[in-house]
Amino acid sequence: MEDKVLVRCKREDQATVAGILQGASTLYKDTIKRTTGIDKTVSLDVDKVNFLEPSMTGGVLVMTPDTLIKVDNTLDTRLQLTMSNDLPALRSMLFPKGK
Repeated sequence: MEDKVLVRCKREDQATVAGILQGASTLYKDTIKRTTGIDKTVSLDVDKVNFLEPSMTGGVLVMTPDTLIKVDNTLDTRLQLTMSNDLPALRSMLFPKGK
């Protein structure tokens, strides 16, 4: 569990993301305490140097300051994952076996 986390967003979402980081940090602290009994805090900072591409729909990329650990929670990536995960179900609906 990291002590510092960098949050990358679209340039135009910077103020919105910055406005929710304190609440997210508190939620993290409370969740860790409730589930593990450990007091753990995290410092969340908006990346003010690098931003998500303007063509992206939105969301955030959360990472360690050294960028070795990244969690891509952008809408584009989530939609891509959903599509990939749902392909088998779509295939069976479109091409049922034995019919």
